[in-house]
Amino acid sequence: MLPDAISATQDLFSRVQLNRLRRSQAASTQQAASPQSARFRVHGWRWHHLSIIRDLIRLENNATRKRNRLCSAQNAPNSDSLRRQMKHAVQYIVRDNWALHNDVEHSLFLPWISDREPREMRRDYVDVVHRERQRLEQHAHALETRVTNWSTFNYEHAHQCESELHNIITAIQRLRRNASTLFKASEQFFVPRVKQLFSESEQLQFNSQVLKHISGKQARMSLVMFRDGVDMSEPVVALRNDLNNFERDVPAPIRRVGVPFWRSRFVGEKTRFLTEP
Repeated sequence: MLPDAISATQDLFSRVQLNRLRRSQAASTQQAASPQSARFRVHGWRWHHLSIIRDLIRLENNATRKRNRLCSAQNAPNSDSLRRQMKHAVQYIVRDNWALHNDVEHSLFLPWISDREPREMRRDYVDVVHRERQRLEQHAHALETRVTNWSTFNYEHAHQCESELHNIITAIQRLRRNASTLFKASEQFFVPRVKQLFSESEQLQFNSQVLKHISGKQARMSLVMFRDGVDMSEPVVALRNDLNNFERDVPAPIRRVGVPFWRSRFVGEKTRFLTEP
């Protein structure tokens, strides 16, 4: 029954998106004449930022809170298991969440904007964002490698494990701060530009293009990531308006049935370290 329900919600999502696109296209002539009136509708790009930052905060907080359990000499089997959970959480953040964001931004979002931007604007800002994103990617992969090595190393003394964990937490903090700075700067620049350069119907068409670009599994995981990003519980990184936009753009059956199912199927075990006390 549940897979059938999921399939039905996907069909509903497609119909809702199509209806919104048609309504937006009906007003596209007016919006093209006055692009400043367009609202920003590429919410998935922002929701992805919120999701990545929230995951990094949860990773940092739980690594700090579980420090003694992660490096316990008295309960080594449980410590080994917990370190593996942390490794899987980092892999999820880097390989799933962040990698998908970077793929869409690099392959679709920045080229989409660049086609409308003057050449000097592309050189002065779009290229800077691209280079900074690549730099953060390198740091994220370095963090993943460091956590993987730490999680599998056989420490003779707990203080050795704790010392490396301290360095890892410091690296997470630095990565989170740098990512937050880049995301905020990108949003401050690109959100007004998108509203100015593209009508709402064009933005919705771009959203459809993104769905065609990524796989079905990635689309489902994205909705789970986005829901986490707009979550108003601790740690709060979203605004109430982000949650309102999510509830407006994503049909209720998908929010209530699809997202919990996909979370359990695709994400649950990977994020266990982030969610369990």
